Amino acid sequence: FPVTIYEAHNETTTITDSFLVGTMLLTGEPTNAQVGHAFTWTLTPTGVFVEPISVSAISGLPSWLTDAVSSSSVEFTGTPTASGSTSVPITVKDSAGQSVSTTLTFTVNPANLVITGAYGAATQNAAVTGAYVATDGTPPYTFSTAGTLPTGMSVDASGNRSGTFTATGTYTFTVDAIDSYGSTGSLSDTITEYRDWE
Repeated sequence: FPVTIYEAHNETTTITDSFLVGTMLLTGEPTNAQVGHAFTWTLTPTGVFVEPISVSAISGLPSWLTDAVSSSSVEFTGTPTASGSTSVPITVKDSAGQSVSTTLTFTVNPANLVITGAYGAATQNAAVTGAYVATDGTPPYTFSTAGTLPTGMSVDASGNRSGTFTATGTYTFTVDAIDSYGSTGSLSDTITEYRDWE
């Protein structure tokens, strides 16, 4: 904005300057990575800052991960080979001299999903309850089944079970899940359905 300076003898001088109103902020956490799958995440400053930015300090970056700085963001890319979590302190500086520091946590999930929730025993005419649950992956998970489910039982794409057991017997089937990276897991479930004697 312009600033006018009045001097003696009615002489004036006008200069133009600018000032930052506000501060630069670093927010957000990296999304989870998956072993064997390409990973990309971008750190983008918010608030008030002057481009271009630079990374003035970073430490502890995993060997599988690289960072590339543009005028307004920092992009992290790579393909992890092992699961685990790593904390990475980083300091970003803008062209006005602002420096902001934060710590990013990069979490790598295993290549294979773990599915839990095996049903076990059931009673004829009883309601089907519960759900199959996938872990060690990156949601959303999509479930499917293979084999023969007990008559009256169903499993939806979210792993939720529903229905009513109607026929006695022993049923063995497989529950499969896939996550957003394409990693998969399976669970073999055997349900023995007993007669309702009431």
